[in-house]
Amino acid sequence: MICHFSGLSKLVYNRSWAPPMNLIAKDMMKRGYTITRDSNIMWWREPDGVQEGSVDNADIVVYANFTQDTFQKPGIHVGLQGPEPGYFSIDSVGVWPHLDQTYRDVSKTDALNFDNHDPNFGFDESIGLWKENKVSHYNNINLNPGKNSPLPENVPEDHVLFLISGNNDAWNTERWHRIKKCFNTLIAEEIPVVVKYDPKFLLKGDGTVDPKKHTQHEQVLNNLSDYVQVYTNLVSLHDLLPKSRAVILEDTVLNLEPLMHYKPIIVIGSNPYSKHIAKELVHEHQFLKYIKDLSWHDKHKQHNWLQWYVMEYLCNDELSVSKRLDKLLKLFDSSN
Repeated sequence: MICHFSGLSKLVYNRSWAPPMNLIAKDMMKRGYTITRDSNIMWWREPDGVQEGSVDNADIVVYANFTQDTFQKPGIHVGLQGPEPGYFSIDSVGVWPHLDQTYRDVSKTDALNFDNHDPNFGFDESIGLWKENKVSHYNNINLNPGKNSPLPENVPEDHVLFLISGNNDAWNTERWHRIKKCFNTLIAEEIPVVVKYDPKFLLKGDGTVDPKKHTQHEQVLNNLSDYVQVYTNLVSLHDLLPKSRAVILEDTVLNLEPLMHYKPIIVIGSNPYSKHIAKELVHEHQFLKYIKDLSWHDKHKQHNWLQWYVMEYLCNDELSVSKRLDKLLKLFDSSN
């Protein structure tokens, strides 16, 4: 049997990508698979025994940072995740937000009860440490300064926090217009608004402002700053969230910090947790109702989902990879 690593979306397995790919390759070797890869993949610390090969001959294909489409051979999809560097997803559908649980109710199909989940005191301690150390998911240390993050100024109390990823979504090009509608609604209601852009939106890999990106978005940022408080730098979400009433985010935002602070979350689109512990914003008339009446928010259920996601779904070592591949390979066997 052949397990093939495709370079379709990722040709370089660097210091961030090589560790998860190495764990997967070594696990599949133990299962008796021959490991092949596309000839143009550059693989840091490539495991011994990996050969050049073709996806055409593969029984299982491993994709990095890629979501399935109708043109590629089905396989397993690896994506870098939070809550901190070192965590990653292995999924049958794709990478965030295109994970399996985005499209089905895992509380029913996997018999998971987020209303009553067994407590894990080690995980509770981890949440405290992530918040204290201002941890985020960015693998680039220049974009993840932790305790060295600059402190935000003029953060309004009881604000609504918008998280903007800056990712282009060819499927939904009207999303920015929806966000502006939300801004205008809150401003009319005199509810304070804070906008936090993903660091990659305006910054270079070294953490400094990219002049080209800034020039491209300067007009929008200037218009926003007349009405809302905008942060485009390395300010930590852990310093903004304590004063947030609720969080509005695009489904492409994979930050888990709002869940660590147990904030009500409204998702523009659909992501892995939006059906379980958040609200999906489908139509304009829903928005203000969700903001003004937060009785729908369940902190306990939110905590339970986060514990399941980090401790049982995500991977970060040999054991978690082995357990996850056990499940996915059974799924592939049953579908063949």
